[in-house]
Amino acid sequence: MSNNVLSNGEVIQPGGALSSPNGRYRFGLTGEGELSLWDTTTSAPVWKAGIGNPFADSRMVILLPDGSLRVYNPGEDQLAWTSDSGRPDEDAKTAKLELRDDGRAYIVTSKGDVYWSTDRTVTYCPDLTITGGKTYMMSPADLPARGLAYQSSSNWDYILLTGSTAGSTDKPAGVPVRLHDVTQGYKIEMLKSSHSDHNWFHAATNGVYLGTKTEAHQWTFARQGGRDFLVRPVPRRNNAVGDGAGFYADPIQDASYLDYRRSGTPWLHVYENNTVAWRLTPCS
Repeated sequence: MSNNVLSNGEVIQPGGALSSPNGRYRFGLTGEGELSLWDTTTSAPVWKAGIGNPFADSRMVILLPDGSLRVYNPGEDQLAWTSDSGRPDEDAKTAKLELRDDGRAYIVTSKGDVYWSTDRTVTYCPDLTITGGKTYMMSPADLPARGLAYQSSSNWDYILLTGSTAGSTDKPAGVPVRLHDVTQGYKIEMLKSSHSDHNWFHAATNGVYLGTKTEAHQWTFARQGGRDFLVRPVPRRNNAVGDGAGFYADPIQDASYLDYRRSGTPWLHVYENNTVAWRLTPCS
C-alpha cells in the first residue's frame, strides 16, 4: 500500500489512512471506527460512510478483487459498509482505490474506468444506521405508508406491497423484516409467511419470493439519504444456489435493483436500471 493507493487485497487497519499526494487529505478509519475522508488543514470531514459504531475496535477496510471497498469485522464476519461497486468482469481485478489532491477517493481500473468515488455517493446521514439482527419495516420511499406483504403460491410466498395505505411514515403497514449480516451484505428474513421455514428473500425470474435460509440471496443497501436505500442482490455467477449464493442471472448486469410494479399487482421484482429507493423504519 502506497501513501495514496490501496490495491486489491490490501487493508487499512484501525487508525490507518491513505494520504493524498499533496498531504492535505486523509482517508481511513477514525478512532470511532468510522470510514471518513477529511481535510487535514481544518480537521473537517469531507465525506463519511455513515456506518455508526457497533464494533469499532476490530474493523478493517479492504479492497476486494471485484472492485468493491468494504468495512468489516473479520473476527465476526460482520459487514459494516460496502461501496456497492463490485463487478463480475476481469477489469475489476485491476481496480485500486486512489486518494487524489482534489479531495476525493476513487476506485479506478487500469483502463481508467471509475467504479466508485466519494462524490458519487450520498454524504453522511446520521438518521439511520443499519444494524444486523434488528427488525425494520420496509417500504418504497415514494409510498412510505405501504409496507411488504406475502401471498401464497404453490410451495412458497411471493412478496408484494400491501394494498393498505393505513400506515404512516413512522409506522408503515405490512410485515416486518429482519436483516442478518453476511459477508457481502445482508440476508432478509420476513417475520411471517405461509410456509414453514420459507421466510427469506430470494430473487427468481418471475419475482422475489420467500425461500429457505439456504436459498436466500445476499442483498446490499446503498444509502440514498436518511432512511432511504437502493437494494441490490449481490452478484454470483453460474446460477449458484446455496448459503451465500447471489443473484440468479448469468451474465450479471451491474445494475439490478429490487423494485415493484407501478401498475397492476405490485409484486416485487429485480429490474435493470429501474431504481426505486426503499425506506427502512426501525421497529420499536
